[in-house]
Amino acid sequence: MESTLYSFADRLRSKGIHNGKEILKQGLEEGLPLTYGDLYCMRKKLDITYELSPRIISEFIKEYIGESNNLHLLDPWCRFGEIINSLSKNTIKSIGISPTVDDIKVAAKLNSQYTVEWFNGNPLEVIRNFEEDIDIIASCLPFNFNKVKRKVGDIEVYDFESNILLLESSSLLTEQGIGFFVVPSSFFFSTTKNSVRALLEKFGLYIDAAFYMPPGTFENTSIETFLIAVSKKKEETIFVAELSNKDNIKTIIKNWRKRTAGKILSLGFLKSNKEFVSYVKIEKELEVHRLTNKTNLSAAPFKSFALEVNTKKNGEFEEKLNSIYIPLIGLSNVFSRKVDLMLKEQNYLQIVLNSDLVSADYLANWFNTELGKLIRESIMTGTTIKRINKTSLMSVDIYIPSYETQIEIISLQSNISNLKSELTSIESQLWTKPETYRLLKNRLRQINRNDSLEEWFEQLPFPLASILWKYYATKETKEKKEYLLYFFEAFAQFQAVLMLSAFQNDKELVNGVSIDPEKITRSTFGTWVVIGEQLAKLTRTIMSGENKERCLRMFRNKKRDLIEVITSKKVYQILKTTNGYRNDWRGHGGVEGVKDSRLRLKSLEAELIKLRELLGDAFEGYKLIKPGMGYFESGLHHNRGSLLVGSRSTFKEELITTVSGMDINHLYLFEEGNYEPLQLLPFIKLMPSPRTEENACYFYNKIENDRVKMISYYFDRESEVTIEDDNISSIINGFRISE
Repeated sequence: MESTLYSFADRLRSKGIHNGKEILKQGLEEGLPLTYGDLYCMRKKLDITYELSPRIISEFIKEYIGESNNLHLLDPWCRFGEIINSLSKNTIKSIGISPTVDDIKVAAKLNSQYTVEWFNGNPLEVIRNFEEDIDIIASCLPFNFNKVKRKVGDIEVYDFESNILLLESSSLLTEQGIGFFVVPSSFFFSTTKNSVRALLEKFGLYIDAAFYMPPGTFENTSIETFLIAVSKKKEETIFVAELSNKDNIKTIIKNWRKRTAGKILSLGFLKSNKEFVSYVKIEKELEVHRLTNKTNLSAAPFKSFALEVNTKKNGEFEEKLNSIYIPLIGLSNVFSRKVDLMLKEQNYLQIVLNSDLVSADYLANWFNTELGKLIRESIMTGTTIKRINKTSLMSVDIYIPSYETQIEIISLQSNISNLKSELTSIESQLWTKPETYRLLKNRLRQINRNDSLEEWFEQLPFPLASILWKYYATKETKEKKEYLLYFFEAFAQFQAVLMLSAFQNDKELVNGVSIDPEKITRSTFGTWVVIGEQLAKLTRTIMSGENKERCLRMFRNKKRDLIEVITSKKVYQILKTTNGYRNDWRGHGGVEGVKDSRLRLKSLEAELIKLRELLGDAFEGYKLIKPGMGYFESGLHHNRGSLLVGSRSTFKEELITTVSGMDINHLYLFEEGNYEPLQLLPFIKLMPSPRTEENACYFYNKIENDRVKMISYYFDRESEVTIEDDNISSIINGFRISE
């Protein structure tokens, strides 16, 4: 059917007809046997745009209805009737309403096997003439309506027309009926007293559940949406879950019916009806709870430390002792001194603190930690521009030690600053007084910890740490230099593979990326640097815009730290420098002398120190996993996998819990506290070498004669192997994400 469909669409487009709805209409009129599956296929593969409800919505409602029959079904905004089509076999009467005649014609043709009453007109007006008792309402309401004032009964409502349609159609529900409506996340942010959200109870209607659909669920938009369940039964709590994985639908519905929380948030959570604002807010709150459990610190209300909270629309803040300045928008740094402010003062709150309880220097630094930023993020409100307000800030809990401990920590921080000053002094004199380099070398030796390098690379994923261990353990200068070159080449590939793997999870978000498959077929150090730099630039752009949360989900991350590191411009400057060294050194023939090796090693070690400074502890809290045997229970997959962290090849086993199953042929990057690991593309493999049968880590190198060459940068007993892997070839050929 696909070839027929493509031929028909191409024929119409050659005549200048590109409108998706018109192509559908003409196809059905000419008797083309189209199905809803063809519609989804046309939209995705032929780039024909028209509105269709995501399939997971129909699948979820269908599973909820189960074997129930003889139902009265209503879709007050039926689009092409795709929801009605999936549910009509359970009904004795189905009603679809649309303001567009052509949409009704398409819906009627596609639903010809069912008895459906189709109504064309303004849905709000059509609904008012109904006297039906409805068991199930299921509708994907439009997002782009205007706000209007409208009398509903004796009450004046001011809201978007789509929300008013939700209200009016829900009044037709039977006492046991339920309405499923897709609404934008802004539905829950409304605080005006005459909004639909605020007035539902006055009409005897209640939100029973809210199923979060993350950005990217709807094609061509990054809007966050919910499938909400409305009924006439009052519950004090809203059942909240995430609707993104069809494998979890049965577990979510089971938990919903029992009104019990799932083992993780995405499988079900109960939240006070009055307090529920956002699924992401609950995510942040739970992550705060997880992190604070590690600190053994008690929660204390922020307002108990604050003497004053000041805003400044014009002019400047009055300088006050023991004050901090918190930005209202974004997550830029909190400061304890007005002179340090990076934004205009109108963009900050000034909080004057009780000096007997808390140090401004300590609290400012605490708010700039991972936990402090997460707490700030958890209280932000708004849809497009999220911001902190005074009320939410004063209601938050913070986690800080005793005043005495705060002072000790500030003192320790001062010592660290002194060390930095000493290093700065040594660096300055090194260039201004080069003749004193021996004296400066002794000064540096007193504060330098050579053993800290080993501690650092033991935090890294095994494919990288194993190479650094060979560099560290090898004594011969030339070999040490070669291992460092291998490390930088592997690091460039590792970074690019992380990004390419993430991009497979949301190709719509990264639309516009095009990678020449020929370049990867015979890849080099330079190839991975160029590809990685291109991907990093796009990732930085996305992370700086309104799609930040969607980008985090694409990487299967809750935190932004690792993403910011692997996409850093400074990291790619290091990789370009080391790749330049490699090309320069290998481009000049002749035997490499001892002196050349020593100088080249020092150049690479300087770049390694720069990289270490940039990476820091970015991989802390992440685990590279090789899946093993597992089992499925209560909607979750439990897998006993090998933990590929550090330089040792005897791997610790750990039980990993995920919302989706893992393929034993892939590696996964797993963020602590997350239940969705990032599946890495098979350009990096942990596998037994063919000759020795010892497990070793191999990186993709090139494809020759339909076979894939893999190389190991540390396993010298069998450093090169060739494997048959058609999957790698097909992945490479699919890298041209868009033309």
